[in-house]
Amino acid sequence: SEVLDLSTEYRLNYIQKNNFYSFMIINLENGYEKENNSPKNIITNKGFVHLRTTKNLFQNYQMEIFSQYEFNEFLLLNDRYLFGSGIRIGFQKSKLKTTFLSIGLMYEKESYIDMLNEKSLLRSTNYIKNNITLSSNIDLSNTIYFQIASTDINDYRILYDGALNCHLNDLLAFTIELNYRYDNDPHGDLGSSYIQISNGVTFNF
Repeated sequence: SEVLDLSTEYRLNYIQKNNFYSFMIINLENGYEKENNSPKNIITNKGFVHLRTTKNLFQNYQMEIFSQYEFNEFLLLNDRYLFGSGIRIGFQKSKLKTTFLSIGLMYEKESYIDMLNEKSLLRSTNYIKNNITLSSNIDLSNTIYFQIASTDINDYRILYDGALNCHLNDLLAFTIELNYRYDNDPHGDLGSSYIQISNGVTFNF
């Protein structure tokens, strides 16, 4: 039997002294299993490109603009395009913890593998982001998103992204990630919950 599971992520950050901050993330995952002469069984095939820019308006308040392209074969998602903006509020910071709350709107267009026409709608998108320094070389990041359709309050999603990083030095770190997705109005016969746990090595340069 043959099993292949590949995952890669690239992040590029741009920071100016006047508190202008922009970053881009590219994430791709692909995996399959194959036995003897049987066809490949796709385990995972998904990816996204995310671009976000923030600019300080005044103390503790920032404006965000973001866009994203995404596909996920497991969720039958052929492609999703979104563009949005919001206000991010920073709470009291310390050397050990940083917390942000964001409230915004986004326009979303998506198509599914088993669907002929695209679906477009406006969503409220909100998140709470928290970074905690547990020790000199271990940090924990948590982000919870809540997204609700403007036309149907029962069409909402809750997303959680968490990561525990253990830094060996300035270049290398071991990472454990947890991704959870709850969709109250899933497409077709898909279940409402989706969980993924992964671990790997991060190289910063």
